[in-house]
Amino acid sequence: MKQGYSGSAVRRVGEHVEKRTSDIAFAEDMARQKDLMALTARLPLLPRITHVDGDLIVMEFVEGVEGPTERNVFRLGESLRLLHDQNENSYPHPCHTGVDWLIDLANDNLAQSTHATRVSPEIKKHFEDDALIHSEPQFIETTDGRIVFIDIEGIGRGSRYQDLGFAAYLTRLSDRREVFAACLRGYTSRPIELDAWRIHQMAGLIALAYSGFADTEKRLALGLQLMREAGQHINSRQS
Repeated sequence: MKQGYSGSAVRRVGEHVEKRTSDIAFAEDMARQKDLMALTARLPLLPRITHVDGDLIVMEFVEGVEGPTERNVFRLGESLRLLHDQNENSYPHPCHTGVDWLIDLANDNLAQSTHATRVSPEIKKHFEDDALIHSEPQFIETTDGRIVFIDIEGIGRGSRYQDLGFAAYLTRLSDRREVFAACLRGYTSRPIELDAWRIHQMAGLIALAYSGFADTEKRLALGLQLMREAGQHINSRQS
């Protein structure tokens, strides 16, 4: 899924990719680097990292097609669930671009708009840190049909609803709700309890947070609409 922003520089060198990451927190955290290298060595969902030196990441080149298609979104859901279900000890580091970051960014964008509303920090209690998340699940479908997540240096512990909300936000933005529905079927192919209103609320928060990157008014309107839909879910549960 292509979305968000990145100041990283990437180039292919033979069978490897060299990336100069813009993630300063990752570049300055040697423990995080070491643990991510170890995680990629044992988890096929991630490209194997062979070397990290500050902001330079050297990893295997993954051949395939980037982004969602009708045939791969079910497997994307399955793969996202596998990522989320990784044991906390496998990678204990927090996702720095988690719910707090989204709330701050959303409110910065709302403050610069004509909208008087703001996102309450209280909504954070709806999203416990319960998974290893990507935060912007971008991926490649390999030539043999596997799903491999890319741009992974920012992964960490967070709310599974952030990844699900990101997917829901993108498909609402592009009016492709059936794509998210197929992804969700893959995600729930093993039983799990999920709240639809939490997905709506997170998708709305992400739309507001990302409205400063492009199509500002469109994303602000979508974000506020999704937040209202989540509020309707909450009110119906309380009545």
